Amino acid sequence: MIAGIAVASIGGRASLPPGYVLASLIVVIALALLSWRYLNWRKRWIFGCGLFLAIMMCGYELTRLKTEKLHNTFFGKCYQFGDLWTARLTEPIQEKDNSNKAVVMVTGITKKDRWVATRGKAIVYFGKDTLSSALRYGDCLILDAKLSNVKPPYNPWQFDYQNYLANKGVYHQAFAYPQNWKKLKSGEGSPLYAFAYRLRDKFLRIFEQNGIRGKEYAVGSALILGYTDKLDADLMKEYSGSGAMHILSVSGLHVGVIYLVLNYLLFL
Repeated sequence: MIAGIAVASIGGRASLPPGYVLASLIVVIALALLSWRYLNWRKRWIFGCGLFLAIMMCGYELTRLKTEKLHNTFFGKCYQFGDLWTARLTEPIQEKDNSNKAVVMVTGITKKDRWVATRGKAIVYFGKDTLSSALRYGDCLILDAKLSNVKPPYNPWQFDYQNYLANKGVYHQAFAYPQNWKKLKSGEGSPLYAFAYRLRDKFLRIFEQNGIRGKEYAVGSALILGYTDKLDADLMKEYSGSGAMHILSVSGLHVGVIYLVLNYLLFL
């Protein structure tokens, strides 16, 4: 499965026609089953090879299905500068030094006085103000902002932010000022995710109410809640220099398990 995902990612992000992969997968499975049924025990390796190849092809096809830009409804195939577009926030706003950042799903594009339904993710940087800070997961917006490709690295051996986002299905970004966007409606996301984000915000407020600030707030929220927005570059550098960067990757579940174990051992 991993080999199929790797082949699809390295080889142009699964550019083979979907029908070709599906037909090949059916043939491989059929041949594997026939070899298992009719060949003798000495040739049992043929069935194993066929099974492994089928699983590898499943990984390839899964990668193709999950790669948004290969779909006909991907917004990048029809968007042109000047088009209005609608989007839905797929996660809460991330507060940056000079802007508010959001990952959105582009749901529609204007084309000759009609709306075209689309799909695909983009990053939007909003001007830092009270309006953008009030945006929540599941909010739907209409925007008049230029969508542009994420730029590749300019220097050799530089961190490839473009490829990093591409692995997350994001290929475009936009900068939206207050006059470039308007909120249409709220609550269009998954109720389960919305509940989880509300619960996380409640816990973050508990930290603030108990006087946790600065670096302690950044590390504590990252460890317990997976909230990494407050981890700045200097703090990450300090942990990296001390060889403790992995601590910031510990999940809240692990912290909860450790707490339960310690609570049981120290019950007195």
